[in-house]
Formats: sequence, C-alpha cells, structure tokens
Amino acid sequence: MPSAQKLAQRMAAWLPQGEGLVVELGAGTGVVTQALWARMNKVEQLWVVERSTDFASHLNMKFPDVNIVCGDASDLSVLIPARPVDIIVSCLPFRSFSEREILSITRQWHSVLAPQGIVVQFTYALNGADKFLKYGFYEHAHEYVWRNIPPARVQVLKASRT
Repeated sequence: MPSAQKLAQRMAAWLPQGEGLVVELGAGTGVVTQALWARMNKVEQLWVVERSTDFASHLNMKFPDVNIVCGDASDLSVLIPARPVDIIVSCLPFRSFSEREILSITRQWHSVLAPQGIVVQFTYALNGADKFLKYGFYEHAHEYVWRNIPPARVQVLKASRT
C-alpha cells in the first residue's frame, strides 16, 4: 500500500532550510516525492533512487524536473554524483531486508551524508528505536503518524560520530 499523504508530509517536514541536497530512496509511486518536491526551493537538489524500472519510468513522467535514478540504494555513492547529502529520506522496507542488505545500505549512507546530515526513515514498527545502533546510527528524534494506515513511526537518524 502506498504511503499516505500525512506520512509523506511528516517526512518532508524534516527538510533542511535553504538549498540542501536531498536524496529519496525507494520512491515507489511518488507520494513522498511529491511532498518533498512541494517543499524544495531548488528541485534540482532532489535526487530520487528507485530500484524498480517501472516505478522509475513512472516517476520520470510525473516529475520531469527531478533527478530520477534507477538503481539500488546499496550503490548510492555511485548513483549520486553530488556530495555531501544533507538529508536522506528513506522509504525502504528494512524489516524485509537481510542483515547483509541493511549493512550495505547503511554503509552507503555513511559515505554520502554530510557531517550534520540526517536520515529520515519510516517504519510500521512502533517501537525498537535502537535497531540502527549496530549500523552506526542513533535515533535523534521520532514521531508517530497515527492517521496513516497502518500507523507509522518516522525516525530521524544521525550518524554516531566518534
């Protein structure tokens, strides 16, 4: 089921002020992409990575001014030429990924994020904030979107810098 408008708006609300570089992962039908696009000062600063060729084609038609890349999030550093990334908005279903896939993707997050960059990830798991600790991220903030079906939690993650 595509993400609801309320969830998309809550995720987009974390966009940085100004003209930061934003990368969306797993855009699907573009519900979150639409919310991000509506809040961006410079739409060319938005990069969308979608693994499905069908969804990527759909997104290219729907958002012709946005940088749409068909590829896998585990190849993020190769797919996104601009750096550093200020915010990654992730719609990836981590609960259905293997440990190996999660490790590969979170390593890519580390390689492209600005020092003060954040990852905004949603999940249908309403608890379990420490899952990303073993991948070098901690939950900086979270909020619940009860009006989503099913209810969701938006997690704001920051890299654990030592």
